[in-house]
Amino acid sequence: MALSHLSEHVGRVLGGRYRLLVPVGSGASAQVYLAEDVQLRRRVAVKVLHPALADDPVFERRFQAEAQAAAALNHPNIVAVYDWGSDELPFIVTEYLDGGSLRAVIGGGRALTLSQVLLVGLEAARGLNFAHNQGFVHRDVKPANLVFGADHRLRVADFGLARALAEAAWTEPEGVMLGTARYASPEQAGGELLDGRSDVYSLALVLVECGTGVVPHVSDTALGTLRGRVGRSIEPPEQLGPLVPILAAAGRADPAERLTAAELGRALMAAAQTLAAPKRLPLVPIELAPSVDDVTAAVAVGPVRSLTTRSAPPSSPPVAGTGADATMADLTTLGAEATRVVPEPGGPVAPPAASPLAAPPAAAPPPAAPTDGGGRRARRNQRRRGRSRVKRVARWAAVFLVLAALATVVALAYETSRPPARFPLLRVVGMSETAARTALEGAGHSWVVNVETTRAEGTDVGEVLDQAPIEGERLTAGSVVNLVVSAGEPLVRVPAGLENTPVAEVATALAAAHLVLAEPQVQQADENVVPGSVISVAGVGTEVERGTPVTVVVSTGPALRTIPATEKMTPEQATAALTALALTVTPAEEYSETVGLGLVVRTDPAAAAQVAKGSAVTVYVSLGRQPITVPYLLGVTPQEAFDQLESLGLQGTLDGQPNRTVVGTNPINGSTLHLGDTVQVISR
Repeated sequence: MALSHLSEHVGRVLGGRYRLLVPVGSGASAQVYLAEDVQLRRRVAVKVLHPALADDPVFERRFQAEAQAAAALNHPNIVAVYDWGSDELPFIVTEYLDGGSLRAVIGGGRALTLSQVLLVGLEAARGLNFAHNQGFVHRDVKPANLVFGADHRLRVADFGLARALAEAAWTEPEGVMLGTARYASPEQAGGELLDGRSDVYSLALVLVECGTGVVPHVSDTALGTLRGRVGRSIEPPEQLGPLVPILAAAGRADPAERLTAAELGRALMAAAQTLAAPKRLPLVPIELAPSVDDVTAAVAVGPVRSLTTRSAPPSSPPVAGTGADATMADLTTLGAEATRVVPEPGGPVAPPAASPLAAPPAAAPPPAAPTDGGGRRARRNQRRRGRSRVKRVARWAAVFLVLAALATVVALAYETSRPPARFPLLRVVGMSETAARTALEGAGHSWVVNVETTRAEGTDVGEVLDQAPIEGERLTAGSVVNLVVSAGEPLVRVPAGLENTPVAEVATALAAAHLVLAEPQVQQADENVVPGSVISVAGVGTEVERGTPVTVVVSTGPALRTIPATEKMTPEQATAALTALALTVTPAEEYSETVGLGLVVRTDPAAAAQVAKGSAVTVYVSLGRQPITVPYLLGVTPQEAFDQLESLGLQGTLDGQPNRTVVGTNPINGSTLHLGDTVQVISR
């Protein structure tokens, strides 16, 4: 836009409050001015939107709604919105930042260091995360909307404006559309619904450009860029070092796989440990465009001291030090120059009049032969003139001393009656208490910082929540600045009565109290609490910050029992040992070759096995050695007899010939023996 057209609005007062002073810049949809808030006497930026938008009722409604909502975004990394309105032309009033934009910093393909790229991303992510938590999506994150103040702190600009313009009957020129399309997310290019992760993708594109000078996936036209962006993830080049995996995760084509602004900020903070401290960004401050009202702008922006030259009227040249406008310089030059004539332009220079303090002119030589009377008169006149000169000098000296004393008195009176100097208060809301103290105490005005702490939801410990007086108010040196600083999240009480409750219900109860269940839960056996229910809750009845994880102990049920060794005990002893462990005893009997009759042989489950409370344990009591009956073996061969005896657990010996038949046994058949006993086989 031509400078002359921009200057047309200079001097205009919008909304009866904002005087436009100097053009700052212009775009396709708006013109930006440095302006003076005539009520608060502070510098502001006023963005005056295109005249065509004033006739669009849809835009008018959306613009007012978005501007009002954006004004509630109070964060150190978001440009503060002060006011909005429509004075024939819609306008929005924000804080004035003269540090320029990121576009000016990286213009011409200039690349930043990795540490500087990380710092830009971290500050932008913090601002976006705050806005996303308030339900805002920026929709137009690009270098031109990332701006800096003189403090080098980055702010995100134009929240809400992109959405208002998108719903207006307004078409931006191709060049502007191309600039916006360069940083569009895949879902934005595809016309899908957007959430905060769309801004994260755009920021990732910006950061790649900061580090390489090139924006990924950009064509020669806006349409080609949008088509090429759909479904494409960002693949950061290797030169971005430790930022490669972070920017790749922030630039996923699928929003569900993409980092949120909060996650991006945390990832950048972790990567900062591997990089050197960043140097200050080479900001390109805004150069104010010249206008016919530059002098007015300078006076409005800040106090200007100027020296003006007083020109005496040529018709009546003043005597130095004698007029109402006399200065100390006039008084000190009184003895050297009493009168100076200021000539008319082009006129002759009048010779200076004789100074009352100038040396007297040389006396004319006396006559060759003066008479006595004439000589005496001449000498008397000469003495008289000398006394007259002395008196004149004394009178002028007295006048000088009186005027000098008067000037001193006036100067002292002015100094003592002049109101003390006042200085605009800085904005420290959103800073940490330490940073706020440093900023206020480092301003050089001896401001006294008074801190009051409070707890507020969604705030960090030490964060400045409010300040009084407000930003921009002018204070004298030594004034008190009151800060409200967060002591953390509000306190809530850990609820009682959650014991013996299923863990899922405990999690619900803690959430209702603005607390969370600590993970993983502590598991512990308990004789009385069923598995999956809570045995105990840590800190019941105490006050903790909202969102604090609460530790609970969850029951795994009764502890396992270890079967004791009961072999060769009496049945009564074994039963007592098992029932003491809350186990159920089932008696049984069996033969044993090693355990005497009536004693415990074994248990089932066996000794040392682990079983649950109440499990059944079978106790086997010995019946003694197992009896074996000698079989009938007459008529068989001796070998056949031996095989039968061995199968029964008996041993056989031969009395006779092996090739004969058995005619008898000793003991005889039907006799009772025990395992391992011997039977004599008789053959004839």
